[in-house]
Amino acid sequence: MTTPTPTIDSILSAFFRERRKGVSGPRHGDITRVETSLRDFAEFFGPSRLCAHHQSVLGRERRAGRRNPVAHLLRADALLDILAAFVALSVPVEEQRRRLQLQLVAALLSSLLERRLVDGADVAYLFQLRRQVRRMEAGLPARRETQP
Repeated sequence: MTTPTPTIDSILSAFFRERRKGVSGPRHGDITRVETSLRDFAEFFGPSRLCAHHQSVLGRERRAGRRNPVAHLLRADALLDILAAFVALSVPVEEQRRRLQLQLVAALLSSLLERRLVDGADVAYLFQLRRQVRRMEAGLPARRETQP
């Protein structure tokens, strides 16, 4: 018997809680904004990953006012598709926020691998996605140093 992977909600909650640990000020807010953006994006993009039965469950969850119902229904394998679309389609206006977004997605992908939340063909897809995110990050202009 195999143990089902955790939901996207529990994966994101644990990951972002760890990323915010010991962080304060604007950086803390920026990390929270990336999490919120990713969760909102999952609610938009995720339903396309649901079967008819889960579509009806999703409808009931939304009518009941549940927050982030897609993230409560989908698991790690669906998170890979959501992350791929998120980095391709969700581009923050500010370069600094884009850099943080890509860094967090790369770290999240590494976390999924380290925690063994993906397997089989999904591992190859994860590595491909992680390389793509790293290329996007490398394509950003070099950071500008601020003067004190």
